[in-house]
Amino acid sequence: MTPFRTMLERWQVLCQSPLVTRGLRNATWSSFEYLAQPLMMLLSTPFLLSRLGASMYGVWMMVNTVIAMSGLAGLGLGDATIKFVSHHRARQDRDAVARVVGATLAINAGLGFLTALAVQRIAPFLVYRFFKVDDALLPSALMAMRFGGLLMAILMVDSVLAATLRGLERYDLNARLATGGRALTLLICVALAARGAGVEAMVATTCAATALVAVLRALLVRRLVPGLRLGPSLDRAVLREVLGFGVWSWFQTLAGLLFQNIDRLLIGSLLGAAPLAYYTVCLQVGQQVHGLLAAASSTLFPMTSAMVGVGELQNLRILYARAMRAIVTLAATCWIPLYMLSSWLLTVWLGADFSNRAAPTLRLLAMAYGGLAALTIVPYYLLHGTGHIRLNVIFGVLSGLLVAGVMTLALPALGLPGAGVAYLVNLVQASLALLVTDAIVFKVSLAQGSWPYVLAYLLPAAGVFALERALHMTAWPIGPLLVATVLSGGVFVWIAYGIAGRAFGEPMRGARIC
Repeated sequence: MTPFRTMLERWQVLCQSPLVTRGLRNATWSSFEYLAQPLMMLLSTPFLLSRLGASMYGVWMMVNTVIAMSGLAGLGLGDATIKFVSHHRARQDRDAVARVVGATLAINAGLGFLTALAVQRIAPFLVYRFFKVDDALLPSALMAMRFGGLLMAILMVDSVLAATLRGLERYDLNARLATGGRALTLLICVALAARGAGVEAMVATTCAATALVAVLRALLVRRLVPGLRLGPSLDRAVLREVLGFGVWSWFQTLAGLLFQNIDRLLIGSLLGAAPLAYYTVCLQVGQQVHGLLAAASSTLFPMTSAMVGVGELQNLRILYARAMRAIVTLAATCWIPLYMLSSWLLTVWLGADFSNRAAPTLRLLAMAYGGLAALTIVPYYLLHGTGHIRLNVIFGVLSGLLVAGVMTLALPALGLPGAGVAYLVNLVQASLALLVTDAIVFKVSLAQGSWPYVLAYLLPAAGVFALERALHMTAWPIGPLLVATVLSGGVFVWIAYGIAGRAFGEPMRGARIC
């Protein structure tokens, strides 16, 4: 029997599992939701910028920045809702699901109300003193900021309902609602901008559209869980449960916000504004591989929580092995072409001068985010789903401290590429995350569990780095080169994975998800 036929038969058997089918469907919808928003903004930004003007568009971005902070005000209860809704749903305990949703709704509704009041109070300070706003736009900006406070309250309630749908593993319904709501909001904002309306009208429209989506989500949740009464409740036991998980999720969000911005602060202070512009563009491109794979893998969180809820530990181990194998293959298929074609892509997109300055940094960020950081995606969601969120917080803080420390030393010595070098130290954090996940899920050491996946990344990375250094890739025909690199990414990993798997033992070889 040929290796290709064997692989095909294994894939057919794997796809017969309802768990795998549901996971693939949810991953597809989660990826669609992730990609839809930046695509819509990419298409609408030129028109909105030309109609609103730079100053009014800047006010809109300013208000959106404040609104984005609603995630911090929610105490991490979105993740807590996913965790415990999926856990109790797997046990068919509708009363427990209702208590969890009621408790998180009560907390977020109360916090949303307080957040809206706080924004109303500090809106004049933000508009008149903190942000620099043209005098002619001050009244419009103040009204938009106050509508923004109302929108934050609506979003905090809606986040619980969205998390409930994810906990019920209905990513398809959630993605359709979210994408449809955003598209409707953006279309109305474009129409308002075409008619010369101010930014306050656009934020008010967003409030109305978000409230409509929240109502539709609530109706869907009630339909999916018959007998569920949506309303705030204050069950002390449930409050302790969700807050015990949610507070750690909040700490993780806070640490993420701090460490996600410290690199730009260091570059701005040590190298200046121009290198910061080059770095920001490279970061936005380099993060997309990790962001897309993380969005697709987010379905592992409720799946893991549900398996733990009903004691399906064997299925959990198989899910871990299959998910790791899929992620390392997909990640390599993405980051290896990005690494090899970074100079050509930047030249076509932003010009040769920009490419000469930024391409080395983009290569390093592609390897760091698409390569090393992708190794932590599956362990992250499995640790979340098994209730070990504290470990994810520790790993996140450790990663941030390591990157910040190395970057502080590397930037003066290496210039802008030093930022990419600093992110390569995430290999330490990735190895620790895999070690801990192996110990919790597999009850084995790294050499017996995840070592084939690590080796499957390090070998292709070393080979690609050597190949890129030896050849002048931009002199090659771009079409054949692009096809070759896209295919070689996955092929390199499959070869390396096969070698490592035979040498060290592939986890759960031949096992099936029931």
